[in-house]
Amino acid sequence: MMVNTEIRGIWLTTTDSNVLSSQTRITEAMEFLAETGFNAVFPVVWNKAATQYPSQVMRQTFGVEINQQCIGRDPLAEVVEAAHQVGLKVIPWFEYGFASSYNLMVGCC
Repeated sequence: MMVNTEIRGIWLTTTDSNVLSSQTRITEAMEFLAETGFNAVFPVVWNKAATQYPSQVMRQTFGVEINQQCIGRDPLAEVVEAAHQVGLKVIPWFEYGFASSYNLMVGCC
């Protein structure tokens, strides 16, 4: 049996957005997305060489457990909880984790 699924999603990032900066903003954003017809949210979980959730692997490997702005919180867990409360699916994604900047390389060698 084939099931067609329509995804109406939006990416959540830390670039030019403050949604992930607090649990309150996350909850408000998830409610707004559900009210306006979205059914999925794609939160960034890796940005600027750090995770947006506590990671023991990152801590053991690189000495950094989480993005410095997220210490004491777990924004990914907050998104999952708030999204599921309003019926949104959560699909984590990586942003800029494996990219380089030409400007950072100019004059380096």
